[in-house]
Amino acid sequence: MKKYYLILPILIAFTFVACKQNSMENENKMMITEKLQYAQDLDFEVEVYLNGKWVSGDLHSIFIPLNSLDSDLEANLYNEIQFVCSQKMVTREMPSIIFAWPNSSTVVGIINAINWDAHSLGIDLSDFDLHYPVTIQALISEWENINKLINYDPTLLLTIYRFARDYGNDGSRIDFELARLRDGGEGRKEHIYEILDQLNLTEDEGAILLRQSGSYDAFVFITNLMLEEGLSFERARRRYERETSSSNVIDYGSLHAQQIIRIDTMLFNSWIDKSFIIR
Repeated sequence: MKKYYLILPILIAFTFVACKQNSMENENKMMITEKLQYAQDLDFEVEVYLNGKWVSGDLHSIFIPLNSLDSDLEANLYNEIQFVCSQKMVTREMPSIIFAWPNSSTVVGIINAINWDAHSLGIDLSDFDLHYPVTIQALISEWENINKLINYDPTLLLTIYRFARDYGNDGSRIDFELARLRDGGEGRKEHIYEILDQLNLTEDEGAILLRQSGSYDAFVFITNLMLEEGLSFERARRRYERETSSSNVIDYGSLHAQQIIRIDTMLFNSWIDKSFIIR
């Protein structure tokens, strides 16, 4: 019996240490997975030690052809991921470390998209412990806060993907809004700029109007009322809402493209942000 009482505390101690170690390992794997998801969302490039050599590229090109990432993590091949500013800062001293950095061909566009979206939504970045504007350095040093921000707007990540894929670092704010609305038909950006010139509005102001209009066609309808009848944006938008609520198919006659435009009223109303009014 005495032996039992002596052995029991030792067994409990070993069990506690083993559980604590397993918990720490699981937390570490979860952190690596979260950081890799973040790196993939923001189009980071990575460098890893695979099959006896260092390999760099995007996450899909490295892990999918060779091995699943989950099995690599389970085998403890990688126990850390480090975010660095560029490939030049990769040390290649520890094969167990995954290095990741912003893709130079898309990072400016991604940073612009994050800042534009925050501005259009009226987000106070201090709520995420960030400062405006978000910078490339913040993607590295404040990644957890950036991760919370980009997941705040459920449409943002998909828009960033489309925007970065189509425009790289060269897209404008109007390009971003059209990508967000999935409404980038031929000649539409040019027509929006023409309207902004007539209204004497900046691109930033026009992008907010486009966001609050909910679609390119709604934007054209609303700004036409502003130009022809001198209405404020808010009054023109209320007119638009009244007319679209009576019929889902409206003939705009002399408006741009001279065609019948079908409008899903409920979808439009879901985009409206009533905080922005031009008087």
